[in-house]
Amino acid sequence: MKINNVYKTYDTNTGQKVQALKGVSFDLPSTGMVAILGKSGSGKSTLLNILSGLDSFDSGDIEAFGKNMRSFSQKELDHYRNSCVGFVFQEYHLIPELTVGDNIAVALQLQGQSGTEEKVKDALKLVELVGYESRKIDELSGGQKQRVAIARALVKNPKIIFADEPTGALDSETGESILQILKGISKEKLVILVTHDREFAERYGDRIIELSDGVVINDTDNTYRFAEAEEAMNMRKPRMPLKTALKIGCSNFKHHPFRLFSTILLSVIAFSLLGISLTIAFMNPVEVYSDALMDSDIKFTAIYKRQWYVPTGWIEYDQSLDQFLGAERRNWKDAPITKDDVEFLKSKVGGSYTLVYSAIIDSFQDSYVATRDQLAEALAKKEKEYSVAADGYIAMTKEECDKMGYVLIGRLPENSSEVAINEGIFNTFSLAGLIEENKVYDISSYEDIIGRKIPIINNRSWNENDYKTITGVVITGCDYECFNSHYQPEDRLNHWNWEHYHDKIFVCQDYFNEYTYALRLLPKNETELVNFIDFIISYEENDFYFKDVNKLSSGFYSSYNFAKLLKNLCLYLCVLFLFFALLLLSNFIFTSMRRQMKQIGILSALGAGFKDLCKVYGSAIGVMCSAIMGISLITNILGVNWFNSFLRADDPYLYFDIVPFSFLALLILVVIIAAISAAGFIIPLIRLRKIDPTKIINKGQVK
Repeated sequence: MKINNVYKTYDTNTGQKVQALKGVSFDLPSTGMVAILGKSGSGKSTLLNILSGLDSFDSGDIEAFGKNMRSFSQKELDHYRNSCVGFVFQEYHLIPELTVGDNIAVALQLQGQSGTEEKVKDALKLVELVGYESRKIDELSGGQKQRVAIARALVKNPKIIFADEPTGALDSETGESILQILKGISKEKLVILVTHDREFAERYGDRIIELSDGVVINDTDNTYRFAEAEEAMNMRKPRMPLKTALKIGCSNFKHHPFRLFSTILLSVIAFSLLGISLTIAFMNPVEVYSDALMDSDIKFTAIYKRQWYVPTGWIEYDQSLDQFLGAERRNWKDAPITKDDVEFLKSKVGGSYTLVYSAIIDSFQDSYVATRDQLAEALAKKEKEYSVAADGYIAMTKEECDKMGYVLIGRLPENSSEVAINEGIFNTFSLAGLIEENKVYDISSYEDIIGRKIPIINNRSWNENDYKTITGVVITGCDYECFNSHYQPEDRLNHWNWEHYHDKIFVCQDYFNEYTYALRLLPKNETELVNFIDFIISYEENDFYFKDVNKLSSGFYSSYNFAKLLKNLCLYLCVLFLFFALLLLSNFIFTSMRRQMKQIGILSALGAGFKDLCKVYGSAIGVMCSAIMGISLITNILGVNWFNSFLRADDPYLYFDIVPFSFLALLILVVIIAAISAAGFIIPLIRLRKIDPTKIINKGQVK
């Protein structure tokens, strides 16, 4: 090693600049013990740190093993410390979280070496500590700790051993034994010893270089000159095994268990609330409802028109929060729907629409020949539906009839004097016949009833002479079980208000000027269905709403406004929970990294590179954050399920989950946790990489 005109200046805590080295020059042999002697502040420790790659220098040249250290990159310095040198610190700087054996093995593992157990035992044998492999560091005396530090320096077989005041914290007897060990090592390796004890230097040093105020004032043997052909050192790239990195990193957790548990608990709460808020914020009630419709295999829906108004006597209250979240303060009542409304809907969202007029139609019972006993006997077989009344009128075209899958026998009505009947009414006439003008006609086929006339009287039309000609029979495909599945016993009294599409009289579209609702065949394509529902609930100039036969729409409307307000609220809550979770987790990680600065400095001094340090602290933080992430995801899923159950329990008409499981929300949650944890250790490590290992260790000691 050749040192030529090296200068070093550093800043003190007071801001003053101190010139530690002033043009230091000398050559070093490949073996022997060289003692660097000097009083405190003479620059000897600074020189040792520079030669070992632990500190930088301002100017000059240092040539080691065929390479100029001045041109070393940060990675090359890591390789140099890992492969070429071993360092023995005055304060030992062992990693307290590891055992004696593990402290020594780290140096080997950084080199990617195998068979570390035997090599560790051999190193302990050299320092007379055989059997101490499993001892904890805090169980050792000062002399034993220094021996472990020497064993750690020796185990990777470096070319140079640097020892900074190795006896400074030891009694004279223990110090003597340490120097004897180093003296024995110097027979095969170069040992550079920094000391302020002249007696030790003269007794053990093969050569003494004395410094004063950063200048070499004496060199007892300056005859050695640097050999140009000195053996080049094969520098190894540091590679710490993941298992070792995980062990070192996770060992820090046991020192602050309560703080760790508190952080995990609070982080889980914060991230769970964030995940639930994200899930709700990302939900689309329209898509949820459309999925429920498709899952329920509902084919039709009834579209009503409504008229908005503000009720009289409305109680005034503070509605600033509701308005902020998007609430509307209106009421509505049903309004008639017309053919023009249907044409408007077709122009906006397409589709097939059939106008329906709700009314009780029971006057044609006088045309039945069948008795109640015959009807009861036929119904008891549960094979067919036998209707004695209809629950309204339906104006349907042949095209719409085909789209709905109905089978038409005959034709549909073309004017207001004609009607077509459904198969339930036909079945009742087929039991015993049809009375027309006091004459009984046998009805045994669909063709037998076509052309017959029946009186049509409903609860809104009482013209007893209003006879209609039957033009056809519409077979809807709804049998006894199908028909009764649409009507529950409690609904029978109000069945004309239900969207039952199978028990109606078929009429022409001009039969009424205004209808109750329009029957719409639902799109089979999910995108079209979502667009249709979205238009119906969002169009304001001609407001419409819909109902379906399975009551899903009741739950949708009762929860839609609440879901919309909750969605907007959760957008703001997401920001709040994200800030809290970010602050909590990042503060824990940053604080942990500050507490581990000394450990980071020690590993850097041993030759650990940036990737190795990332492995150590990234793996540890990754384990903690994985636990937080896993618990948060489970809590998020359970929380969303509970929330849906709560809504369904509160609303008897809500038959589906208004807040669906969101993979996107969970993915974002995972990304956020991963990003916070990664930034939490990468950012401090990037900053620390700009600082020399000795300064990192000293800062860690102060902290």
